[in-house]
Amino acid sequence: MRQVVIFGATSSIAIETARLMALAGDKLFLVGRDRKKLEVLEVDLRARGAAVVASAAADLNDMARHEELFQFAERSLGSIDTVLVAHGTLPDQKACEKSWKLAEQQIRTNFLSAASIAS
Repeated sequence: MRQVVIFGATSSIAIETARLMALAGDKLFLVGRDRKKLEVLEVDLRARGAAVVASAAADLNDMARHEELFQFAERSLGSIDTVLVAHGTLPDQKACEKSWKLAEQQIRTNFLSAASIAS
C-alpha cells in the first residue's frame, strides 16, 4: 500500500492514475483548486477501494503553502512515499513569445511550482 500525494488531482491524467491507485488500496491525498471537484473525486476513489482519501483545495502557484500541504498530507496519510505532480497549463506558444508577462506566468505554473513541490 502506497501513501500518495497528488498535486493537480482533478486533471484527467491524475484522476485516471488515482483510480488505479484506489483499486490497489492505496492511501491518497489530493490537492487541487476546485473543492467541489475534489469532493466528488474523493467519493469516487473511496468507492473504488482507496484505504484513505483526504484532500486540500489550493492554488499551487502559492508556493508558500507547499510545505503546509505536505504537512497536512503526512498527517492524513501517516507518511508519504509517492508524489505525483500532475498540474500545469498548455499555453499558446506564439502568445508567450510575444508577451513576457504571459510567459512568466507559464514558467511560474509549469516550472517554478513543480520545482518547489519537488524540493
